[in-house]
Order: sequence, then C-alpha cells, then structure tokens
Amino acid sequence: MRAFIAGSLMLILGGCATTDGISGASDSSAYKQAGFNAYERHYLFEPSAVQMAKGNPNAITDEHFLAFSENVKEALRRRMNRARIARMFSSTIQVLTAATAAGLGAVSANIETITALAGTSAVMPQLQELFDAKGRAEYYEQGANMIEEAQGRYFDAVARGQATPTNGHFSVAAVALFEQTVASLRVVEKALVSRLPTVEEMQKATGTYSDLVFVPNAVTVKVGQNMQVLVTGTATISGIVVADQSVATASLNGRVITVQGVAANTTSLVATDVNGKPFQAVITVNP
Repeated sequence: MRAFIAGSLMLILGGCATTDGISGASDSSAYKQAGFNAYERHYLFEPSAVQMAKGNPNAITDEHFLAFSENVKEALRRRMNRARIARMFSSTIQVLTAATAAGLGAVSANIETITALAGTSAVMPQLQELFDAKGRAEYYEQGANMIEEAQGRYFDAVARGQATPTNGHFSVAAVALFEQTVASLRVVEKALVSRLPTVEEMQKATGTYSDLVFVPNAVTVKVGQNMQVLVTGTATISGIVVADQSVATASLNGRVITVQGVAANTTSLVATDVNGKPFQAVITVNP
C-alpha cells in the first residue's frame, strides 16, 4: 500500500512540476526558430518588432507590430492554460496527501511520516495563496483579452481607412496597438506581484488613454487680463510652467489653466504629465 501511495504521489508531483514551469513547449513558434533556452522562452516575448525588422527601425511595418501583439497574446493564453492545469494538480495533491496520511495511520506506526504528510496537506492552501495558479490564470486571460481588444481596434482602423503607413513604414494605428500590447503586459506583471496598475496604465491597456491637449492650443491675452485654457485628454497633469514669467503667469485648478498677461511679448506654456512628457502651447501677450 505504501508503495502504491508513494508512486501516485511521485506521478502527480512530477506532472505538476511541468505544467506551469519553464520546461514546457515554447510560447510561440518564433521561439523555436530562434533557439532560445527554456528560461528565455518563458520570460521573454520575442521576437520583438525591431528584431523582426532585423534591427532596422526604418524597416518596421504594421505587420511587425501585429505579429508581436499576436505572439504576446498566444504566450499569455498558453500560460493561462498551464496555470489552470497547475491549479487542478495542486488540488489533487491536497486530497492525496491527506488520504496518504490517513492510510498510513492504519498500517504504520511511523508517526513522523504521518505528521509530515498531514502537514503537507494542511500547508498547501497557504502555498496556494503565494503561488495562486487560479489567480495567474485569470491575470493571463485578462491580459490576452485586452490585447485581443487592441487588435480589434487596429482592424477597425484598417477597415475605416485610418491605418495609413507614415513615411511608407507603419501607421499611427499600429503604434497604438504596440503601446496597448505593452501596457497590457505591464498590467499583468503588476497583478502577478500584487501591485495595482496606475490609472494611465489601465487606460493605455484598454485604448482609452489620450495625451494632454490645450483648448485653445494658442493663447492670446492682453496685458493685465486673464484667459482660461482647458486641458483635455485622460493623462494626469503633474504640473505647469511658463517659460518666461516676466511675460505671463499661469495657475492650475483641476484641468483649467488661468493665464495672466504681464508684458507684451511671446512665451510658451508647458504642461507635464505624470510620465514627464511635456505638452506646449504658445502664449502671445498683446499691449
């Protein structure tokens, strides 16, 4: 009986070790072609768009961005399936270790063996909290779904004739697809280490992010008078500055900037988002 139970445990533990590890099949055929080792296959999403263009940024096309997003989506779906299988095996191990402890109790007086097996069954739920296979599967699924939705937005742009390559290489829609793919990965990675993504990261992953825009984008004000400028877009404003405050000053209230003319001349107004990206508008102060 001991031999049978031990053999069953070894079989299940062996199966569990390969379901969500780094020794399984590669996440895409591109990995096989590149000959990456097991570690790289599991943790890298390659080839990238730059690698597909053989290191020449000027040779990158929409096809490369689309292929990269497809590789990442496929990798996440494969990992989702491995995590699902790992969850199933971990539940089986809990039941079997408990049964093994009970079985040995009937045929053996080796209390140390019984205690160790019973302890394994009891500790397994705590281990699952740290290595939650079910949670990983859900995170991978959500990431793959977000990328699939980003691809849908790209195809919609193609259907509407809005995916026109710039300079004969790639389109703005393809760049948006790439940015949303990378943002989706960042959201998944943060979820795996129990960190909350930022609002901007979620907006970028779901295609709802937009840069800061001044309305109007050119400010004209008289000396001693004020003019209000609305800042649109979903990006968070981290601060504003006027290049030459002897010409004009500005104050921020929510998403409204109040510009006051000081002296007749021209200067610039710069708003920065939380990523440090600047957005500029020209201020003209008339007498």
